[in-house]
Amino acid sequence: MFAVSLSRYERETIINFNEEEKTADVYTHSPALKQRLKMMAAKYPQDVQMIRKNGAGGITYRVAKRLIHISLPKSADWKASRSAKAKEADYASHFKAHKTSKH
Repeated sequence: MFAVSLSRYERETIINFNEEEKTADVYTHSPALKQRLKMMAAKYPQDVQMIRKNGAGGITYRVAKRLIHISLPKSADWKASRSAKAKEADYASHFKAHKTSKH
């Protein structure tokens, strides 16, 4: 197969599940989501498995349904509170140290 260049509009993601099974199939062309699912499959193989590549850049993973979430939007107050807590805990320096230690 040959590589297909898709527009951002064409890079769809489809999440498919039913009420009976405990897993969902996640089909995606999103580079960021493909990378995240690949990492999850390596770290949590019991919950995430790559099951199919379509040859045109799309990939399907089987994911435990308990990992699929749709959440309510966060309020500005909630975001400000979380930001303040992160600053208080000096999270930024922790992140920078963690990021530089990988290289």
